[in-house]
Amino acid sequence: MRFENLPEQHFSQLKNIEDFNNYADGLVLLDDLLCSYDSVPRYPEYLPSGMNIRQAGTPELLSEPIRQCINNITSIDLRSNLKLNFETAQTLYDERGTRQTEIFDFLAELVRQYSEVIHPAVYPDIVG
Repeated sequence: MRFENLPEQHFSQLKNIEDFNNYADGLVLLDDLLCSYDSVPRYPEYLPSGMNIRQAGTPELLSEPIRQCINNITSIDLRSNLKLNFETAQTLYDERGTRQTEIFDFLAELVRQYSEVIHPAVYPDIVG
């Protein structure tokens, strides 16, 4: 089980700002689902007002926002990539006791995807 990188030929589909925002938000939410189980555990970032901190990073909290991101993407390629990665992340979360190395690898690839696709799009002047 691994993070499925977005193929380079699909990067241009991120030019649609709504698709870009939903894809980037989906990646952040996937990270929140697994970040507590990374080699250097981190706290999830997403926690709506009024929610208990123990709910952060749980499928109960994150599944619906991730599905909304997926459903709001108009590009079939971006939508299927995020959906596939969500399904993989959900399985890794469910089997987190026996899939530690795979979680590390998944998150490492997710960060790499973010740094290659999302960060340059957000900060083009810095990246060059």
